[in-house]
Amino acid sequence: MAEASQSYLARQPILNRARQVAGYELLFRCSSTAEHADVQDPVLATARVATNVLGSFGAESILGDRPGFLNVPVELLEGDFVESLPDGRFVIELPPVEEVSEGLIRRVSALEAAKVRLALDDYHRRDARSVLLDKVRYVKIDTLKTPPDELKKLVRGLRGKGVHVIATKVESPDQYERLLQLGFDLFQGFFFAKPVLVEGKRVDPDRSSLLELMTQLESDADMDEIEEFFKRRPALSVNLLRLVNGLEYARAQRIESVSQALMMVGRRGLVRWLNILLFAGDEKQSPPTPLFSTAATRGKTVELLDEALCLEQGTPPEPQRAFLTGMLSLVHVVLGMTPEQVMEEIRVDPAVEAAILRREGLLGRLLSLTEQLEVGGFDEASKILEDLDLEPSQLQEAQVAAYEWVHGLAPTGR
Repeated sequence: MAEASQSYLARQPILNRARQVAGYELLFRCSSTAEHADVQDPVLATARVATNVLGSFGAESILGDRPGFLNVPVELLEGDFVESLPDGRFVIELPPVEEVSEGLIRRVSALEAAKVRLALDDYHRRDARSVLLDKVRYVKIDTLKTPPDELKKLVRGLRGKGVHVIATKVESPDQYERLLQLGFDLFQGFFFAKPVLVEGKRVDPDRSSLLELMTQLESDADMDEIEEFFKRRPALSVNLLRLVNGLEYARAQRIESVSQALMMVGRRGLVRWLNILLFAGDEKQSPPTPLFSTAATRGKTVELLDEALCLEQGTPPEPQRAFLTGMLSLVHVVLGMTPEQVMEEIRVDPAVEAAILRREGLLGRLLSLTEQLEVGGFDEASKILEDLDLEPSQLQEAQVAAYEWVHGLAPTGR
């Protein structure tokens, strides 16, 4: 097996103050089948894995039009590793060091002069790298490890030097709000995937219609039923016509009926569009929002892995159920409800419900796999792959296709 297919990739979003995706932290790991030499030399492993995985995935597939943040050991800065990366696509993170040498200062200065974007990772109050602050664009602070009384002083001092300050390990909406008030510019963590629960809240009518339509599509309802559903909901029909008008191949045609519009969009196109409507929240807000991107990537990855497994086993795949499992696993966040409350209000296949609520069955295992990749849980991801008899290369192919599919989504349906 090629070495590139023996590596794992995790992509964690970095958000700006408007909760929009500003970049991605990329984490790499050799799979459990990688050669032991890589494990014995972590610096070499970082270079080898990063280069191979980036070459296998492609920066565009992973990042879209956002920058990627890479943690690079100081030892790698002296070689040509940084120069081997695609121009302008990455922010190079420098890890903590006990002492900053003259050689490191010269190298960082040279990279700055070459317009390489630099960041200091895991910065703290008595950091030896403070002599590099005038040469970097970003500084990352571990908000769980740093005492609260130090955070405010650190942020004020760093912003005074003109750098963008990134809060890491932001795990809850409340924590995000506190850090926002302190003046952090960017935020890394999964606070956006934690629901703000509202007691007694129920699905609002508009969202309820979208969920009902999604379940109809999942259960393979025929297009006559889908057409009737739209006819009973004029607002949804208007949005459908707007969608069709945005399709390049449809601009020369006059849409004469809801049925014609549905035929032009197609079943899978309709699922994609509903996914956007459900997670966008505000019609003026365009992907990639972190919640939309995460949910869509989950859905597509689960769908593609289900297809790969079924192909090997000679069983029919269930792409609609697989996609719905991944997508619906985050819909409770949008609605401010628990997953149990959402499942009570919408009718989904029992296998989908079991996967979402209890991570049971094949769909549940595939959902767990995608979740582990989101947080860099490579050991657990490796175990799930082994249990399912999937190769890391198959996972990699599914991730590439899912990232490309999500980056290609747009509110107009293009």
